[in-house]
Amino acid sequence: MAGNVKEWCLNNSSNGFSITGGSWEDIYYVYGEFGTVPGFYSSGSLGFRCVKNLVTAENDAAAVFINTDHKIETYKPVGESEYKKLVTYYKYDKQPLNAKVVSREEKDNWIEEKIEFDCSLGDRVTGFLFLPKNVQEPFQCIVWIRMVLFMILVHQLTGLLKFFSPEI
Repeated sequence: MAGNVKEWCLNNSSNGFSITGGSWEDIYYVYGEFGTVPGFYSSGSLGFRCVKNLVTAENDAAAVFINTDHKIETYKPVGESEYKKLVTYYKYDKQPLNAKVVSREEKDNWIEEKIEFDCSLGDRVTGFLFLPKNVQEPFQCIVWIRMVLFMILVHQLTGLLKFFSPEI
């Protein structure tokens, strides 16, 4: 959730007190992230929301344990021969995309285009292009893949990413 401040959560956490959401100073892609801070932490971008449940809540979201003990992978550069081998995985036949704008819709702050183009497997791919109206070029590119975002959310909430394929 995005708002003026990130918010304190009632959820138990592995590293202190839970916070979530996005504040006025955060980049929008962190709005769904969880974090932890010490109990006496103070910031102009961290607050709370007052909520009163009108009905008894079952499976309260505040009861979900938030694991923030994520191991951050460290990577080492590969040698020249291994690098040359890895580069071959990214070679493809450079063919025209045959891109076609299927629809174009003007919104208040952006132009939304639905686009289809050829992929290397011979299929057509549908993509959506959002062109901001109030920003100068070059535009920042964001690739939004729903299934990957769903898996990241499941992992953050339950730690169940191990059930999904590691190639994803």
